[in-house]
Amino acid sequence: MDDGPCLAAARVGKGPQRVTSDFHARAKQVFFDALELPTGLRHSYVERVCGDDGALRAEVQSLLDHHDTETLIAAPGATAPLIGQTLTVQPLAAGGSLLARAVSAVTRPRPLRQLALGALVAILLLTLVGIWVHRGTEAKLRQILGEKLRGMLDADAAAVELWIESKKARVREWSADRTFGQAVNELLPVAAAKDPRQQLVEAPQHAAIQARLGELAQSNPDFVLWDRTQTVIADSSREGVHLGRTATPTAGRLLSHVFNGETILCLERPTEGLMRGAAPLSDSPHLTLITPVTGDDERVLAALMVRDIDRAGELDKLLGHVYTGETGECYAFDREGVMLTESRFNDELVRIGLIPANAKTRSATVVALRDPGGDMTKGYRPVRALAACPLTSMAAHAVAGENGIDMQGYRDYRGVRVIGAWKWLSDYQFGIAIEIDRWEAFAPLKYLDVAFGGILALLGVALAAVVASSFSIVRLRREVRAARQLGQYTLEELIGEGGMGQVYRARHSLLKRPTAVKVLKPQCSNPQMLARFEREVQLSSQLRHPNTIEIYDYGCTPDGVFYYAMEYVDGLNLTQVVTLAGPLPPARVVFILRQVCGSLREAHSLNLLHRDIKPQNIMLCCRGGESDVVKVLDFGLVKQMASTEAVELTSSSVVAGTPLYMSPERLFDGHAVDARSDIYSLGAVGFKLLTGKDIFAGKNISELLAKTVHAPAPRPSEHTDLAIPRELDDLIAACLAKDVQDRPASAAELLDALSAIRFGEPWTERQAAEWWQALEHSAAYVEARAAIEPDLMTT
Repeated sequence: MDDGPCLAAARVGKGPQRVTSDFHARAKQVFFDALELPTGLRHSYVERVCGDDGALRAEVQSLLDHHDTETLIAAPGATAPLIGQTLTVQPLAAGGSLLARAVSAVTRPRPLRQLALGALVAILLLTLVGIWVHRGTEAKLRQILGEKLRGMLDADAAAVELWIESKKARVREWSADRTFGQAVNELLPVAAAKDPRQQLVEAPQHAAIQARLGELAQSNPDFVLWDRTQTVIADSSREGVHLGRTATPTAGRLLSHVFNGETILCLERPTEGLMRGAAPLSDSPHLTLITPVTGDDERVLAALMVRDIDRAGELDKLLGHVYTGETGECYAFDREGVMLTESRFNDELVRIGLIPANAKTRSATVVALRDPGGDMTKGYRPVRALAACPLTSMAAHAVAGENGIDMQGYRDYRGVRVIGAWKWLSDYQFGIAIEIDRWEAFAPLKYLDVAFGGILALLGVALAAVVASSFSIVRLRREVRAARQLGQYTLEELIGEGGMGQVYRARHSLLKRPTAVKVLKPQCSNPQMLARFEREVQLSSQLRHPNTIEIYDYGCTPDGVFYYAMEYVDGLNLTQVVTLAGPLPPARVVFILRQVCGSLREAHSLNLLHRDIKPQNIMLCCRGGESDVVKVLDFGLVKQMASTEAVELTSSSVVAGTPLYMSPERLFDGHAVDARSDIYSLGAVGFKLLTGKDIFAGKNISELLAKTVHAPAPRPSEHTDLAIPRELDDLIAACLAKDVQDRPASAAELLDALSAIRFGEPWTERQAAEWWQALEHSAAYVEARAAIEPDLMTT
């Protein structure tokens, strides 16, 4: 085989490589030698050394022209620089050895200095932003928590006042009974004798008074009857143990008001009795009512005192439900700072020694609101007797008659730092407080601090991870896309939020139809809430009426996120409609109410109540070529009538719904309601549509609740200039009747009554279409669609 061409090729290949390597080595050597000379002598030196080799001369001259102290070049014989390092060439004095003046390998300072400075500035800016965000978030959180506590406190105070007034009304009914008053009038002459006790015990009028009160109360109430000389002339005992006893100074002050016609609620304490020489009713304070007994001529004959009206613990049940999160509680206390209702921390109070451990362990009337000086739940014990410690900050302000709120924090009766709001009920001489442990109230700030601390730490790591940042961004984008996917649904935009979950506009991955997806909030993912969420889906999915929102799907992601998909309604709720159009024509109102009745008729036929009918939960839209189509939303408070399970699942609050649209009976018992409760709410919606106004207005929740319970509902015709047919006016008034028996018995009956109303000009499909067409081209419509309508205050 002839290998000549191969060898020739090899030689040709090696030649240029050798020449190129030698050329660069020679150029670098001449360059380094030239650097040793003064600048003015370098050019002549290069000309002499390079001679006729123009390529070498041009290369060396280029190096000299573009050289600086950070030129990326190595001295002859120097090792290759490490990654991230450069060899810095230093101008050397003439006469020095080249190796002695060798270039040292150092880290290039300028890029790292810029990165360090940038990181320092970023950390400083982030720290300042963190402080600003932390303070702003804390201030906003205080405002939100303060408004929440005030709202809850006002609602609870209103409920307590309603309960007390109902007790007063009942006792006044007893005292106003004609038979009872006649027996008292006949007993007074007997009581005027010099030694009346034995005569009073044996007097038939005394027995008649006891018997009649037992009949009126349907029990055996503990009572005392005082005459105008402030002497006991009758009591509930068979032996008349209190007969002839006179009033203490405290009782005398109260009786002076009673004999002037007032009904008084007071706290009867074992250390401060109301009858001289009488043994205390119990070893703890209890609520007592004193009311006047009048004769036929309206003159006050005597004073009836009914003792321990809260024997069944109704006040404790009324306030004991108000638990917010893990540590929130609501309780009542007297002017000595003694709790009148149970604490939610009884087990903890036993552990720290505030109450004894026994079968009858209770904190009500035992625990005093005293500041121990430190957190007893963490092992602190006061240096002095607890009775000698001062009242808690909240209790001290409250017993002084001051209402208030403290968002900075103070120690409670356990010594734990809490925030709270309180209200002193001066008419009843006791207070109500709502408190939440401060750590729980401001827990979101800890997450914020951790987040900023993590970001600051990551900035240092980021200096070494610049190269990998692009991969991190791609990964994060992929995670964001995955996070917005729930099963077959892609979340697009948050469109609403409630107590249990958030509602997103979404799109089905395959069908591409717009869908509304409700996602259960992570903090609500406890067994009770999950059961309630699943119950909501199951009950709502039974409804098939075209005017009821349709449930498509229900599921849980592998990460444990619970959700359900439902029909997406693109329209306006009735609050927005009234805001845009003002009071609606009666014919249109009937057209809308009939559709709502159709939805409720189906729900009621399945033994389901909506319980939150209000304008915000009724949407008006265009569907399938039809205008003014109604969709009833949010069956989140739906309840099965006579269902024990529903009661258990919704027991977290006594009353759920919107006060302006709640029936009066629901304020007393949120579970003892029937279809007529929804009828009342629908009547309130009709009033809003006809007049553009709410049925009641109040300065606060207490006044609003009081009007809902006691004030007669106004007629729509009294609050609008529109000509409302008499039948429609009467029908709305019947729906808003305080007595449930006076309302339409069912949605079907109400639907029939609405259908029977005749109009000279009924609301037509053409009118509805024209209204929507005109609205869609108006700026107000765009603003209404973008606006978020706040819900009314709820309890």
